[in-house]
Amino acid sequence: MTSDQGKTIFTGRCGSCHDADASKKLPDGTTLLARLAKNKDPETRLATRLKNPQERHQVFLYLQPMIEREQSSAPGDKTP
Repeated sequence: MTSDQGKTIFTGRCGSCHDADASKKLPDGTTLLARLAKNKDPETRLATRLKNPQERHQVFLYLQPMIEREQSSAPGDKTP
């Protein structure tokens, strides 16, 4: 599997609620991307919806660069 497969899995199963880049605002005003960026183990957090470990890992590989960007741009999280 590749991260391209992760993108296919994510957009097919999660994209309608979260958009292809996990940035769609949810009813509470947060995004999946922001939630994952704040989580100590975002891959495990994905297990709430993605039960297959291989598919979950591929989705994580697809989302990982976006999660890292979100973490680095979060206010108050930057080191001087």
